[in-house]
Amino acid sequence: MRTCDVVSLHSASTPRTYHMLGAEDFATMEDGAAFINTARGAICGQDALIAELQRDRINAIM
Repeated sequence: MRTCDVVSLHSASTPRTYHMLGAEDFATMEDGAAFINTARGAICGQDALIAELQRDRINAIM
């Protein structure tokens, strides 16, 4: 994810995918990158995503 301009998440919500992406993952994203989430909210750590959005480092489309 360090070199991606766009990260797009499309996954089913299962116990195995719960918080599949978290703070460490979002922190590795390039500044100015876009995160597209068409999956259920439980798959990515919402608090971690919101923290990165508040830092104005990444953009998100949900």
